[in-house]
Amino acid sequence: MECDEEPPQDSPIEKSVQPQLDSAGESCADESGPGPDAFDEEAVNGPSECEDLSNGGGTGDHAVPEPKVGMAFESEKAAYDYYSEYGRKVGFCIRWDTRTRSRITGETISRRFLCNKQGFRVDRQKVGDLLAKYHREETRCGCKAFMRIKLGSDGKFHVSELYNTHNHELVITQKVIESKIEKKVVVQPAEADYRNFLKTKGMSPLQRFEAGRLLDYFISKQAEDPSFFYSFQLDDDERITNVFWADGKMKADYVRFGDVWCFDTMYRTSDYGQPLALFVGVNHHMQIVLFGSALLCDETADSLRWVFKAFREAMCGKMPDTIYTDGDKEIADAVELCFPGSSHRLCAWHLYQNALKHLGHALSGFADFDEDFRKCIFDSDIEADFLKGWSAMLQKYGLSENTWLQQRFEEREKWAAAYGRTTFSAEMKNAWRFDNLTEELGTYLNCEKDILIFLGQFDRLLAARRNEELEASVKMTQSLPYAPPIAILQHAARVYTPAVFKMFMAEYNIGLECFIKNRHFDGSIYILTVEDSRHHEHLVTVNITQEILTCSCHKFELAGILCGHIMNCILHDLRYIPEIYILKRWTRGAGSISSISQASASVEDLKFSLPKRYNCLAHDFIQLSLRAAEDEDMHNCAMKHKLAMYEEMEKIVKEKTSSVRIISSGSMFGGSQARNSAIGEF
Repeated sequence: MECDEEPPQDSPIEKSVQPQLDSAGESCADESGPGPDAFDEEAVNGPSECEDLSNGGGTGDHAVPEPKVGMAFESEKAAYDYYSEYGRKVGFCIRWDTRTRSRITGETISRRFLCNKQGFRVDRQKVGDLLAKYHREETRCGCKAFMRIKLGSDGKFHVSELYNTHNHELVITQKVIESKIEKKVVVQPAEADYRNFLKTKGMSPLQRFEAGRLLDYFISKQAEDPSFFYSFQLDDDERITNVFWADGKMKADYVRFGDVWCFDTMYRTSDYGQPLALFVGVNHHMQIVLFGSALLCDETADSLRWVFKAFREAMCGKMPDTIYTDGDKEIADAVELCFPGSSHRLCAWHLYQNALKHLGHALSGFADFDEDFRKCIFDSDIEADFLKGWSAMLQKYGLSENTWLQQRFEEREKWAAAYGRTTFSAEMKNAWRFDNLTEELGTYLNCEKDILIFLGQFDRLLAARRNEELEASVKMTQSLPYAPPIAILQHAARVYTPAVFKMFMAEYNIGLECFIKNRHFDGSIYILTVEDSRHHEHLVTVNITQEILTCSCHKFELAGILCGHIMNCILHDLRYIPEIYILKRWTRGAGSISSISQASASVEDLKFSLPKRYNCLAHDFIQLSLRAAEDEDMHNCAMKHKLAMYEEMEKIVKEKTSSVRIISSGSMFGGSQARNSAIGEF
C-alpha cells in the first residue's frame, strides 16, 4: 500500500517550519505495508488489554486517565479530544502534527499530536521586521512531548508512541474561582446581644447594630483565611472610630512587593462620607496591588498614627524602603513616627489630581494647561529642564502669584522627577498614570448604606484585580515577548516579566539615540561621557571584570533596571545582565512565595510574646500553603515535611516534659487544682 505524509489541515505550521519538526524526516515506508493487516503486529495491546476511550477519549466529567501505549480510539478526532483534555488537566496545550494517509483509500493511517511549544519559530527576519511596531511573542521552546496513533486491523486508532516529558513549566489555566467574585456576603442580622456592644462613632448612616455585623463579617473572613488580620480602634466610650483589615493575599503580596507603597485617602464612600484608606503597591506585572485597607472616621493625626501602627503589625513589622503620600502634614508626621527608616516622598500623581481641584476654576478656559502641567510633573528628569518648564508654565497661565503652586514649589525636592532619583520608586508614578483604580473604586464602591454590601463590593474589586494578575501570570508562562537578536535583550526577555521587559526595551531604544562623546580608561574601569537625544550629558562608569555599572542618571537606583546610557556602552561587551542588576521583584519568579519570613521582629520581641510568635508563624505558613497548593508534587513535599515537623516538635515537648521535676501534693485533686491555678494565671 502506498501512503502520503502531509501536514495537518488546521496546523499553523508552515512548510518552511516542517524541517524543524521531528516528523519531517519520517519515511513513508516506515508507516506503510502490504495492506491494513500490516498494522496487526504494530498495534500494541488490543482493546481487551487497554482502556478503550472510543466514546470521546475521556473528555467527560470523570477523571482523565494518563496516556499509555495501546490506548484505543474510535477516530483520530476522539484521540485528539482525549489528548487535549489531558493537556488541560496537566497544564499544556496541543496541536495537530503531520499525518500519514493511504494512497489507495486516502484514509488516515497514522497521526501525531504535539505539545504546542514544540519546535522553534523560524528565523526569517527581514529589515522591515526589525522595524515593526508590534511583534508576536515567542511561544515555542523546542518541547519534545507528543502522542502518535496508528490505525489497527480492528478499525480503531491505537497509541503507538508516546513521550510525556516537557521542557517547560506546566500551567493549569484556571481563573479565580467565580464563586469568589460573585459570592455575596451573607451574615445573619445582629441580635440583641449587640445592643450594648461596639457602638460606632462618626458612622451616622450605618444601620442599628452595624458594628456587630461588621465584627461577624471579619470573624467569618478569618475563619476562611487564617492569615486574615483586622483591628478596631475604640474611643473612651467603646465606640468604633477606625477599622483596618488585610487578608492573606495582601500580606503575601507585601512580602514580595512591599518595598514601595503609597498611602491613598482620596476616595470617600458615597454614603458614609468617610475616607477609604488604601495601602497601594506595584507587582511584577506593573499592576496596582493592595496591601491593606481601612475605614477612617477622620484624617486626624491620632487616626493616621493608629492605622499605620495597625498596618505595621499586620505585616509583622516589615519596613518599606519608600512611602508615597499626598503631602498632608498630619500624614507626614505619622509616617515619620511609625516608619522612621523609610524614605518619604510625595506622590506626583496625587499632586496632579490636587492641582486640577485647586486650579480648575481659574484655568477652565485653558485647554492646554492639563497637558503642560502633566509634562512638567512627570517628564522633566533633569533639574534644569524642570525649572525651565515650571517657570514657563507660570508665565504662560499667569500663575506666578498662586499661593498653592508656590507652596508646592517649595517642596519640589520631595515630588519632582528631577529630584530623589537615588530613591527606589518601583515606577509608581507610571503605574498610577495608566491604572484605572480610581474608576474601579467608583464603579464597585458607589454603593448602598449597608456596610456589608459595601465590603462585599470591595471583595469583588479585589477578586477582579487578582484575576487580572492571574491572567497576566498565565500568559507570561505560555510565551516570551519578542526580542531583537541581541544577546542581552534576549536574556532580559527570559528574565523579566513582559511588562518590565517593555520598560527595558524603552531604555534600549533611548540608548540607540545616544552616542559616546568621550572615553577614559583607568586600569580596568572605563569612564564614558554619553550624550542623549536631548543633548544632556551623562557620566557612565563600566568595570567589565567586576561587572560594576553606574550612570549619573541613577535610573537603576530609581526604577531597578539598567538605563539606555549604560546599555549603549556595554552591548558589545556583555551578553547578559549582571546578576546584581536584576531585581527579583521584576523577574518572572517574583510571584513565588518566599519561604523565609522577612518580618523584622527581633528574637527578643518574640521570646515572651505568644501572639507575636503566632502572627509571624501564620504569616509564613500561609505563604507556604499557597505555594504548595499550586502543584501536586509541591503539595506532597509540604505534607512530608509537615509530618517530619510534627514529629520533631513532639520530640522537643517530650524532652522538655521529662526534664521538669514533678512535685506531688499527695493528692490527685490537689495536683489538678495547682495546675488549674497556674493555667488560670497564664
